[in-house]
Amino acid sequence: MAAHHFCCCLPIRLGAFLISLVQFLLAGLVAAGIWYDLHESHDLPTKAKVTFICRGVFYTIFCLSSLFGFIGAIRRSASLLKQYSEYLAWTLIIQVILDGLYLWAYFTTPRDDLIKRCINGSTDQDVIDSCNKTLSLAKGWIIASLILSLLVQAYAAYIVHGYSKKLEVEVEFRTTAVQMDTSYKYNAAPRQSQEALTGAGPHYPYADPSHSFGAGGAPYDPYTKV
Repeated sequence: MAAHHFCCCLPIRLGAFLISLVQFLLAGLVAAGIWYDLHESHDLPTKAKVTFICRGVFYTIFCLSSLFGFIGAIRRSASLLKQYSEYLAWTLIIQVILDGLYLWAYFTTPRDDLIKRCINGSTDQDVIDSCNKTLSLAKGWIIASLILSLLVQAYAAYIVHGYSKKLEVEVEFRTTAVQMDTSYKYNAAPRQSQEALTGAGPHYPYADPSHSFGAGGAPYDPYTKV
């Protein structure tokens, strides 16, 4: 079932516009952050590096597709929004796979290595304590954030799909209306008989002179009994 409103009461076009804009900005920031981390981190484990590269490519493509969706929402382009909707559906599946790989890489990395990367050679005890505390809470936050991200992504795909379907119906309706308007031509059927136009009409008794008003010559007296 396609969506008809965004957030229960807002126009669905506004939803597609905001979703594509926010995803374009967020995906661009995430992609930039991932590529920056890869450039600055030289001691990443191989599996973590591969995971980061996959996520960087994914979010870069995601950013570009969101840009096309944003343009489609502005121009009310059914084709662009349909492509964006299909990409969001595939993105949801790919994101589940990438999130699974990310969790696998994170939870299989030794804790000491994670703390070492967090401390980054610092001897400050406050930094060491902060890194230990952060890693203790990180697992729950990571899982919660990934689940929330998947839910938001699923809702975004649902809204964009609904708006693309709405535009497709409008385009189909306009096309059908134009075809009906240009193909219909009225042709009057030829009259087979002229009798109704030239023939004598039916006899009306009071049209005879003898029955007409005042035929007797006497003036009309309303008080005269007949």
